[in-house]
Amino acid sequence: MDRGMASSFPTEKLDIINYASWSYKMDQYLLRHRYWSYVEGVNEVASEPTHKDFLAWEQGASKVLYCLAY
Repeated sequence: MDRGMASSFPTEKLDIINYASWSYKMDQYLLRHRYWSYVEGVNEVASEPTHKDFLAWEQGASKVLYCLAY
């Protein structure tokens, strides 16, 4: 994770009690870093992506998965 991402990353761990606050903070974080399109499914891989396009998409999708699993 780069410095820009880490500086505002929600540190609260998701549990059964804090879903509302965790969800709000994660939504805001993903929106701020322009990753929300991956969550919505808007930012999909083209049916015939170039290698460069696929790598860019995969990098963004991986960052979102990392945020959600962190």
